[in-house]
Amino acid sequence: MRENWMKILPKIIENLCDLQFIECPYCGEHEIDHLYVGDEKTRIGYMQVWCNKCLRGFYISRAVAPNNARFVSFGEDIGKIVPKYKFDD
Repeated sequence: MRENWMKILPKIIENLCDLQFIECPYCGEHEIDHLYVGDEKTRIGYMQVWCNKCLRGFYISRAVAPNNARFVSFGEDIGKIVPKYKFDD
């Protein structure tokens, strides 16, 4: 399933502020969300992407967060932002 997430990743990155048109590769709903977590100065860290409907998703390690991305720095509590979703392999 990770392969299917990777296919839509470019669409997600190009439309970070407007994800409502991107279908979840698992359930087909339009409930995709994301969060970058990283160093505040370099904006390098990792990215999490998930579907708020079926709670499936994946993460990318070693990612650079664009300026328009949802971003938190390392050490911040992401539990209120990112739901408990199942990572797809």
